[in-house]
Amino acid sequence: MQQASSSRSTLDEIERDFQSHDIVLVCAAIFMLLHHGRVKAAALRERALDSRLFFGVCGDEQVAK
Repeated sequence: MQQASSSRSTLDEIERDFQSHDIVLVCAAIFMLLHHGRVKAAALRERALDSRLFFGVCGDEQVAK
């Protein structure tokens, strides 16, 4: 899951990459990684969670947009 978000990806893109898996588990894994600081979604500070929100690995400065 962390590798899937290693490039700047939206939540929707990550869900599509794992469409053969339980979508609830996919989202739970992303949020767990977010909570543990392994991925980030800087836009969460400014707007509500939606499928177009970008996630990326911490240290990836392009995630801020």
